[in-house]
Amino acid sequence: MSRRSALRSFAGLGALALGAAACGPGDEVTSSASSSSGSGAKTSGRRFGAEWDSHTRTFMSWPALESVWFEDLPAVRADIARVARAVAEYEAVVLMARPEQVDAAQRACGSQVEVIPLEVDDLWARDIVPVFVEESDGRLLGVDFNFNGWGDKQEHRNDAQVGRLLLEKYDIARSKAPLVAEGGSFETDG
Repeated sequence: MSRRSALRSFAGLGALALGAAACGPGDEVTSSASSSSGSGAKTSGRRFGAEWDSHTRTFMSWPALESVWFEDLPAVRADIARVARAVAEYEAVVLMARPEQVDAAQRACGSQVEVIPLEVDDLWARDIVPVFVEESDGRLLGVDFNFNGWGDKQEHRNDAQVGRLLLEKYDIARSKAPLVAEGGSFETDG
């Protein structure tokens, strides 16, 4: 199966960053806002929302590298723009794009999609964006799983920074997980 075929297959199944993951007491939490790092209690008091729970927005990434998609890059970008426009009919969509690609991404996606300048390497936002849990007091916490390009199989210098940078932009507390994983590998029933 080609990468583009995989993209088309997974796009309809939620290959977007819809957020999901849990973390425990004592996690390293950093933010410009005040936050706590856990009480040391047996349970964290955090809720990892169910896959079907509503959420505030969907994060997506603009395919950036010709070295990843080769001659398919224009078609892959058209597919991503089509998915972004479709999702934007129902909820807010934030599309991350390299600064020099923001204008082209905005033209392709239309005015209903918010395109923000953020250096990305590829389109797999479901794996690079932090996953979100709700603290017992209702605050949102982003869990950054230290993305490493699927074990250094693909360029990820920029994608590895997306979690931290996105959380800083939205002023959401960050919990840096003590392991390497992709956010898209987690499923939850709440």
